[in-house]
Amino acid sequence: MIASADPTMVSMLLGAMATLGTVVAVLYRHIQNNFTRVESKLDDCEVDRLNLWEVIAKQAGCRVEELKRDNK
Repeated sequence: MIASADPTMVSMLLGAMATLGTVVAVLYRHIQNNFTRVESKLDDCEVDRLNLWEVIAKQAGCRVEELKRDNK
């Protein structure tokens, strides 16, 4: 079937497939970079949240576990 097709059309289709493959690869790398940044920010937020719990527990005069258990 490809042998009987117009060579220009076949080359255009192959070029389009290569272009789409490149686009998918670039988008994948972009999303992976964003995901890495989001995970880094999430780690920072978890550390900050734990520090806030510790400060609140210290002000309340109890341990963090007791304060968390009371809030549930």
